[in-house]
Amino acid sequence: MAVKGADGALFIDANTLVYANVLEALLHKNALAAITTAFEDGRELWISHQVIR
Repeated sequence: MAVKGADGALFIDANTLVYANVLEALLHKNALAAITTAFEDGRELWISHQVIR
C-alpha cells in the first residue's frame, strides 16, 4: 500500500518494498512498477525508519 501526501510525497508501505524485491512474489511486477513510476515522475518517496532497521 502506498499513501499519497498532499504535497505529492508518497509513503511506501513495507509490504510493497518486500514485493518489489522478491522476484517470486505474486505482486512483484505491480509493486516494482508502482515504485519505479513514482520515482521516474519525480515523486518524493518515503519509508518508515523502522523498515530499514
